[in-house]
Amino acid sequence: MKVPAGVKVSASTQTWQVWREQQTLRRRLLSWAVSLLLPALGVLAAWLAGSLLVLVLGDGGQALSVKLGSPDGEDTPLSVTSQADPVMNFLAQQAPSQTAVIEDLPDPTAIPVAKPEPVVPTPAPAPAKPVPKVVEKPTPKVVEKPASPSPLAPAPAAPTATTVVKGAENGNTAQAVFEGNLRGINEGLHPLISLFMPLPKVLDAGLLDRLQPDALNSVDDFRKMLLALYEPSGNQLRLKGQPPVVGRDYYWVVLLRAGYDTARADYKTDRNLKPVSLTFKLSAPAAGENPRLTDIKLTQSSGDLEIDEIVKTVFEQYRYSNPLGTTVPGKFTYEF
Repeated sequence: MKVPAGVKVSASTQTWQVWREQQTLRRRLLSWAVSLLLPALGVLAAWLAGSLLVLVLGDGGQALSVKLGSPDGEDTPLSVTSQADPVMNFLAQQAPSQTAVIEDLPDPTAIPVAKPEPVVPTPAPAPAKPVPKVVEKPTPKVVEKPASPSPLAPAPAAPTATTVVKGAENGNTAQAVFEGNLRGINEGLHPLISLFMPLPKVLDAGLLDRLQPDALNSVDDFRKMLLALYEPSGNQLRLKGQPPVVGRDYYWVVLLRAGYDTARADYKTDRNLKPVSLTFKLSAPAAGENPRLTDIKLTQSSGDLEIDEIVKTVFEQYRYSNPLGTTVPGKFTYEF
């Protein structure tokens, strides 16, 4: 996470940033190593297959177990004590309360089978008097019986239970729907999507007088931070240019703590956004790792590609528990 100049962050945030950079570098080196070593290992294996058929290890020919990879625990992040900084404090206080609701579809209604009505033959009218003409006998009507239902017809599908996890943040709502009964599902601490939206283009200059300090930064620190991004113009502050998406959360936290009304945000009033929908899969928990979101795809756009990308990118950081222990498909909807 890129921190704006002049803003202090806690040691825990710095440790997390260093760890994440190390993990990124390690993954890149591992990727290059695998790409270069696999062909060489293939050639070596082919050569050994032709010249060395038996390899005995150990004094008594015992099997030797060799584990390839990093030692256990190397990928586990450091456990540090979190100290106060603008974003982590705000997330801990403003984390939305999530509720899980199990929704069962109603039982399918049995479709009644129509029974054929008995056909009563109509008696032919008796002739009043015999006539010399040849009277043609009426042709009997052939009544077809309705076909009985085939025993091979598919039975109606059983109802599928779904689990809904709802949340709200700064006037926006989020809802994740999982297929299956995930009773007891928990949502971990994650970034708020609203904190990465475009910043307001115009602010009331009086907001500078309502800035609130925190444990690491004074009011003057936050004033300098905003004035580096906004230019005073009469009774207003005008945005010089949108900062990168990574790091916007610092500015939004400062504005919200100073009392900025998110209902007036430009991205809500000027863009006429529709709800954003994503489909995804929640993986099963692996040894030492939490379940992760995979196969995230945009299925309904807000009408603005920039907003769609922000929602999708931040949602990738969401974390859920998985009581079922198997991969579960789901759908996420974010509404403004």
